[in-house]
Formats: sequence, C-alpha cells, structure tokens
Amino acid sequence: MKHREFPENPFLMTFSKIVMIDAVVAIATVALAIWKEDLMWYTIFAGVVIAIAVFVVLNKRCLRQLSCPKCNRHVAFEAGSEGFVCKNCNTVWEMG
Repeated sequence: MKHREFPENPFLMTFSKIVMIDAVVAIATVALAIWKEDLMWYTIFAGVVIAIAVFVVLNKRCLRQLSCPKCNRHVAFEAGSEGFVCKNCNTVWEMG
C-alpha cells in the first residue's frame, strides 16, 4: 500500500482518504443547505452527524485492516501513545 506522498506510512494515506471523503460530505451538505434555504439548519445538522459517523466508521474499519509494510502480514494494529503498533513485529507507525 505505498503511495507517492506517504511512501513509508500507509496509515497517513488511508487517513487522508478518509478526510477527503469527509470533505466531500461537508461540501455536499453546504451546497444542499444553500439550495434549500428553508431547511438550512436541519441540513447542516444532518451533514455534521453524517460526517462524524463516516469519519468514525471508516477510521475503525480501514485502519484496523491494513497490512504492516515491514513484516507484510495482515495483522491487527493497536493504538499506542506514539501511534499504531503492529502486534506481530512491534513496529510503531506514527500518525503525524
């Protein structure tokens, strides 16, 4: 799962895709709120709820199913104080 912007950290690539999907939801929400002015606050509230739900669900599903680039195994990752830790080879992958 290498990417030219994040060649050594697949977590940042996945996280950036999740944020891009969330941005599309936010833009669609604002466009719908401008288009339907009488329902503006309901639309914005629903868009915020959907954006948060998309972010949380995709974060949990995508980041847990990545394979470790070092040991090339599809393993579970656990959140540590420094980032994500591969349970197989104990490699720490930073999120920042």
